[in-house]
Amino acid sequence: MFQSNYLPVNIQSILAVNLRSYTLRLIAEDSKLKVISISDAEFNSLTDESLNLLMHEHKVGAVIIYVSGLMGSEDCCDTLNSLPVPVYVTMANKSDFKYIHGSGCYTSLPQWWKESLKYLHKMGHRRIASFVPLRCGSFHGIQYDDYIEMLAECAVDNRDCYIFRPSLINSKLQEHTPSAYYKEIRNELKRMMELPQVPTALLCYSNQWAELVYKAAGELNISIPDQLSVMGFVSSGVELTPGLTTVDIDTALPIREFIRQVKALPMGGKIRRMVTPIPMYMIEKESVKNLNL
Repeated sequence: MFQSNYLPVNIQSILAVNLRSYTLRLIAEDSKLKVISISDAEFNSLTDESLNLLMHEHKVGAVIIYVSGLMGSEDCCDTLNSLPVPVYVTMANKSDFKYIHGSGCYTSLPQWWKESLKYLHKMGHRRIASFVPLRCGSFHGIQYDDYIEMLAECAVDNRDCYIFRPSLINSKLQEHTPSAYYKEIRNELKRMMELPQVPTALLCYSNQWAELVYKAAGELNISIPDQLSVMGFVSSGVELTPGLTTVDIDTALPIREFIRQVKALPMGGKIRRMVTPIPMYMIEKESVKNLNL
């Protein structure tokens, strides 16, 4: 468990873990403080001593962290709960806050994965593949059997389930760094397009996975969306051509409120704990073909 005698005096910076670039800009503009940005892999690799040194040297007054490969780790939760500064967690599941003492916002990832399937079904797709890293028997909080049931509820053909997952996925590599698996992604995409009944749409675990699918499709001469529709799922503001259809969240308001409380925090004071539901919304672009036309 992280232990520190450091207390934030004369706050000069915020430690941001695994945040998107536009969120980093928002934090910097709102707080007028320096933002120290690191990946969750870097955060996980820090020793208690090095984390304490980083926070002391930069006079860190708060930690804002985007959940990905961190949750489910007892050591990580212990570290977050032991930090001597306010902690804000984005994109967690509501149940995560049983183990995290900090503030944060949550959303229902399973519900929005289902909404994504419904959207593809509305666009006329009945054979939908899923490209996901499978860890601990689930993805986005959805168990395999529940996913099969979800496909049926969305009237999607679930033969072979069309779940493609790179074989290199393991606990030592983080889900949010799919570039490590590009060769596997390319091979899986090639194999998928050679199936007797080729899926018409591919729902990716995140926008970052979708970005690599685009790259592989270009190398394999697969036209998006004419031969294959591709849909992303939050986590990065990548700009792709054709534009990527995806779902996203907006954490700006709760993060702004958190920063306001941090800046108003007196020496030794505590901020009010905020655990806020955040809605998702659909972003429709050109990567999904309407088969009903």
